[in-house]
Amino acid sequence: PDLRAWKESIKLNMYDKFDLNKCVIVEEKYGTTNNDDEEESNSQSEIETTATVQFIAEMVLKKTGEKTSFMETSKFEKVKNSSGAWLYLS
Repeated sequence: PDLRAWKESIKLNMYDKFDLNKCVIVEEKYGTTNNDDEEESNSQSEIETTATVQFIAEMVLKKTGEKTSFMETSKFEKVKNSSGAWLYLS
């Protein structure tokens, strides 16, 4: 078997076996993708082009009913020319 493909499959599908009961956003930070020292713009679209979100997820394993939770910080980027979609970065 292809061990790398198997590991990647687990990473992509590992949450399919869980029900997400609750997700609490602990903190949200917004910024821009531009790191230049230019003057700050008051434009909402320029201010909120990236987001860092810390959250707590509470899940239940479907097969056994076992409960688990974890805290994670994820980064997102606003999709250009979109009505509000955000792209997961890491």
